[in-house]
Amino acid sequence: GGKMADVSSSSHHSNSSGGTTAMAGERDSGGNSWMSSYEIQNEGILPSGWLEKHARALPSALVVVTALKINDDEARRAGVRDAVRAVKDLRMTLAEKRNVPIHLVCLMREEDVGEGTKLRDLNAIRERICQDCYLPQSQVFLLKCPCDLEPDDFESNIWKSPYPQREDGA
Repeated sequence: GGKMADVSSSSHHSNSSGGTTAMAGERDSGGNSWMSSYEIQNEGILPSGWLEKHARALPSALVVVTALKINDDEARRAGVRDAVRAVKDLRMTLAEKRNVPIHLVCLMREEDVGEGTKLRDLNAIRERICQDCYLPQSQVFLLKCPCDLEPDDFESNIWKSPYPQREDGA
């Protein structure tokens, strides 16, 4: 909490427009000036908590992770329904003016996908989920567990230091 900026009262003066304050040297003509509804002595330059809210409280993106069984039609429909409900419920909790992208990750067991599942079948499932959730394809991911979650060579090598480790730990 607390104010973002503490402004001393010596740099402000009251004016004749009903007790609103203006910065020294500014004139408040009354009427529809922004100053008529903003009390800088109480609010500071930024409202209390504004920076905290925008830096930590408002998400830049939300990720919904759900399990999806695709080898059984009924289980697949139920899984898609659950994912759609989760995205819809999350959207309802967001403020209307906040455009926070929602990403949907559907985890499928590798055994459930099986050899008989073709890429076009997975794409059709993904398209259906995108339509039902009103999400673009760039925000919906179907991942096979555990193979799609295992690091590949690039991911493994990125964690390795290019610098040789010295024996003395320095």
